[in-house]
Amino acid sequence: MANLAPVGTSTQSSPATALRERLSPIVGRLGPVTPPRRLPLPEGIPGLPIASSSTGDVRWVLPEVAGFAERTGSQTTGLDGAGGGFDPDLAEWVAVAEAVERYCATVYSRDQLITATADELGPEALDLGTMPRLSDRELADESHGIAPARKDVPRSWVRGVRLVDARPTWIPAELIWLCFSEPGVQRLSAPNTTGCAIHSDPWQALLNGLLEVVERDAIAIVWRQRLPLPEIEVDSGPPELHELLAGFRDDAGLSMRLFDATLDLGVPTVYAVYQEHRSERYHQVLGCGISPSPEKAAMNAVREALSCRLALEHHGDPPADPGLIRSTMDGALYMAKAERAHAFDFLVGPKRTGGTVALSRLGSAAWQGSPKQYLVRLLSRMRRAGLESFAVDLGCDESREVGLTAVKVVVPGLQPLSFTHRAQFLGTPRLFDAPAACGYPVHAPGDLNPWPQPFA
Repeated sequence: MANLAPVGTSTQSSPATALRERLSPIVGRLGPVTPPRRLPLPEGIPGLPIASSSTGDVRWVLPEVAGFAERTGSQTTGLDGAGGGFDPDLAEWVAVAEAVERYCATVYSRDQLITATADELGPEALDLGTMPRLSDRELADESHGIAPARKDVPRSWVRGVRLVDARPTWIPAELIWLCFSEPGVQRLSAPNTTGCAIHSDPWQALLNGLLEVVERDAIAIVWRQRLPLPEIEVDSGPPELHELLAGFRDDAGLSMRLFDATLDLGVPTVYAVYQEHRSERYHQVLGCGISPSPEKAAMNAVREALSCRLALEHHGDPPADPGLIRSTMDGALYMAKAERAHAFDFLVGPKRTGGTVALSRLGSAAWQGSPKQYLVRLLSRMRRAGLESFAVDLGCDESREVGLTAVKVVVPGLQPLSFTHRAQFLGTPRLFDAPAACGYPVHAPGDLNPWPQPFA
């Protein structure tokens, strides 16, 4: 998550100028990421500037990544960062920042790690018993390559901290880096960027990473439990947001509907359903945003939906068999087709039951004070809910050179957003406890949404 506004820069500089000045030394031939490029939306779709930057193929400069690619056959290209917003210059440099974040999430060396069992590390290690759980049906299916955490199996660990009190804690290395695997050790989860964040303010980086984990928890729960979310009436926010949403209302072939996905942790979370009603291939595309500010959460959700719509144009056809879906984009493209529109009826169908809510009334944890103060409040709220949070420093030479802090936040008790259809961690208590805490009807394990996760 790289939605950053730089700190520590001249008040006379625009945010875009300040960010460009900070990042330019590590862009292009002088650094690990490419210059940003603007990505226009297809003609006729109301939109906002969206940009992209990329790390290139990092295996050529990072031996550990080259070894990962050789062992797994995985792609190590296309580690893209995206940025979007009403300021086109800022969108471009936010994309660069996110590409740097992706780069940081691949860079590691073996001397950062130790090899041990959880039993050997004892209380100094993250408690593997708190990790998300596969259901019995998922456990019986070995094709996804994910196995329950075992405390007697040696694996690699990296030093992190428990956020509530900064206690040093060993974290399984595979939860941290995108291109990490160990021969002969079954994975605890598929690699993902959930919880990665970068910012010039370390407290904001930690807060952004934590918010992203909370957002992904909501995304996973909304879909699996088919939560009948309230539709949002946008009664606040900047004029640009209202003008953008009006553009969708003015075209009968398009719609952008926003829903309140705020769960028990109280941080405003907006779930966006974008539809092209005349399209067979891109009939429904999702986005989601989270922020202490409901208006910013709404803008983030719209931006993410449009970014996803654009990204799907550059992605090949998904597997015909949903059981083979493993990549970020495959599930989104599989579910975007018009023939699967009925799967979204619980949100946008004529018989939806969620009611409405004003945007200005979202969330019970409204922004107050500095990023550090809000982080402390959110961590306290999470701990009261039985959720521990941890973080690992992802910083590398290049990010530190330009004054950026890169982190990965891990909250083992939250519901993970898994893009592997056969491993959705349907045995995790959070999947059932969170809807109940919010007063939603709770579907039993045998009645959960069977469709692939459409979020990308």
